Amino acid sequence: MNEIGEIVRKILFFKKISTVDLAKSIGLPRKIIDNVIYRNVKKKETVEKISAALGVDLFEYINKKSPTSILNNSELNTQIFKKASDIVFKVIEDTNIASSKDEINTLTAILYKFLLENKEASDEIAKAFCQGMIEHALNNFMMTQKIS
Repeated sequence: MNEIGEIVRKILFFKKISTVDLAKSIGLPRKIIDNVIYRNVKKKETVEKISAALGVDLFEYINKKSPTSILNNSELNTQIFKKASDIVFKVIEDTNIASSKDEINTLTAILYKFLLENKEASDEIAKAFCQGMIEHALNNFMMTQKIS
């Protein structure tokens, strides 16, 4: 279960509302509610309806938990950010990955956070960390290799 799903389930529990009742109140099939809770489906209109029905801004939570929210921080350490960005681009190039701007931003944000927390980490350790993230993404079909 995903974090948003956990929040929705807890709110339903404390408000003593079933998923069936929630689905009826917002005019959606229960299966759609279950997809948000158990499968991390975040279709904007659905999450907005659930948020309104529960009285909680789920998008605010999603945005706070997003790794790329780090990149919007006004106190961004540009030196560490540049290092993270350079490593991500180098590893992507070396591993021949087809990646979108969002994937690159997410990898950069995660590596940036890692480097902030581990200031003594060498470039080799940072590169290995990035390679591990990409390998995990490839193994879980979150990214794909370029076909030449």
